[in-house]
Amino acid sequence: MAELVLPHAVLAALWLPVPSYSRGDGVAGAALSAVTGGQPHLVQYPHGSTRELRRVAPELVGRTLTDVGAVLPAPGHVTGVPGVALVDAVDAGQCLLVATPEGSWAAVPVEEQFGSELEPGTLVRWALHPFPFAERPVSTLLGQAGSLAEARRELTTALVQAADALAELDLASWRPDAAREAAAVLHEDVSSDVLPPGLSAPRVDILTRAARLLALVQLALVDDGGAVVAQQGAERRRLLGDLEHTARRALAAASVSTRR
Repeated sequence: MAELVLPHAVLAALWLPVPSYSRGDGVAGAALSAVTGGQPHLVQYPHGSTRELRRVAPELVGRTLTDVGAVLPAPGHVTGVPGVALVDAVDAGQCLLVATPEGSWAAVPVEEQFGSELEPGTLVRWALHPFPFAERPVSTLLGQAGSLAEARRELTTALVQAADALAELDLASWRPDAAREAAAVLHEDVSSDVLPPGLSAPRVDILTRAARLLALVQLALVDDGGAVVAQQGAERRRLLGDLEHTARRALAAASVSTRR
């Protein structure tokens, strides 16, 4: 059964502003567990040094921030991505933006596969990019994702379109397991284990519905589904691409926190 998965950058954006006292000394550990899912994560600094994220997390969670959020770009959709991290962010499909009183930076989580086919593993390397003087402010970049109200309206329409698109693919006749999975996705929730304490209900709702939409689009684009989509023409491919973009924009909007 498909699980609703949130991108690393979104999870990091949700957890970074959590005050350290909200779970006592365990908040950094809870954040680390949520963001990494047990995978090894490294932080790659601009000067070339590397540290394990588990050793850096206590220094980051609860730190004074002015703005934090994720942007989830794709080729042709790079709104909100800082120039300093543009290539890395588009390749990774995600980027964490953080503004502090001392300066701003972008962090791009790049996944690297290791191990064998029988025992695969994933290493995530967070590449840090300090903002140069001429870069647009983090608040400006994050503001381009839109508001929660806009995300909610777009998702309401997009989820109906996604369900219709899957119905037209007639998954039940040629891939019944995918049809059952699509039906289940519409009732799945993001695990509470990966969400920080005190997250508002509207943000949880947007995160959940956007993750559902992404999962539905991915079901329509699996190998067999991709072949059917190609046969049915460019219009279907365009629709699925637009639905994915809507989901990614909504996730970005729900990840933003500001302190003014």
